[in-house]
Amino acid sequence: MSGDIDIGCIFDLKALVPPATAVSLTASGISQIDDTQPLVGTFIDESFSIAPGIRSTLRDVVNQFNFGMIQVQPTGRGAQLQAVLAHEGNGFAFGLDVKDLI
Repeated sequence: MSGDIDIGCIFDLKALVPPATAVSLTASGISQIDDTQPLVGTFIDESFSIAPGIRSTLRDVVNQFNFGMIQVQPTGRGAQLQAVLAHEGNGFAFGLDVKDLI
């Protein structure tokens, strides 16, 4: 997890040896909307190598005020992470607890 003032991104990281996956979340801090914001240009690679056998692929990008949320779900063999970028226009959230249904 990291922070940036102008942009929010989620990247999926994949290692070949040993096989592993991870999520990288970069989000803006919660801030006050400023109508005098300058125009900001952003360049982001969609897919790139981090190191030999480790690749990063862009899943989501937001170039407006945003904040990140991470949900940790225990799986019995570790945990699964769900990363979300919240911003104006995607104010809907949904959760479901199915443990009592299984």
